[in-house]
Amino acid sequence: MPVLPTAPGIARRHVHQTLTEWHLPHHSDDAQLIVSELVTNATKAATVPPPRHSRDAPRLDVVYLGLFRTLATLVIEVWDGNPGCPVLAPATWDGENGRGLHIVTALTSRWGVRRPPSGGKAVWCELPVSRPGAPR
Repeated sequence: MPVLPTAPGIARRHVHQTLTEWHLPHHSDDAQLIVSELVTNATKAATVPPPRHSRDAPRLDVVYLGLFRTLATLVIEVWDGNPGCPVLAPATWDGENGRGLHIVTALTSRWGVRRPPSGGKAVWCELPVSRPGAPR
């Protein structure tokens, strides 16, 4: 998706629709919050080099969202073109920033960063999934 202020909202709607189709609507709220944080971080960090064929060609930075399902886990992955790793910074009670990765840590079983051969980074996390009504 293009790096625009609307990207987190587009990503949340996509997650809601996908989890509904996968019969996981009971995980939608947590997944939407996680995706919103990761896409927001990615849009702030996103950089893509200009096309090789023209230095003057306009460019639009992008981020990619991937959702993958196993029997026990929903994997969420967000890629951006910036190779810099996200940092779990101390959050203050009155700060306007710094809570995103704390939210991801609290809601997921684990998260990390991988470096695709194409460049940039992909921040991923695993959200345990269960049947409706089963303990989480």
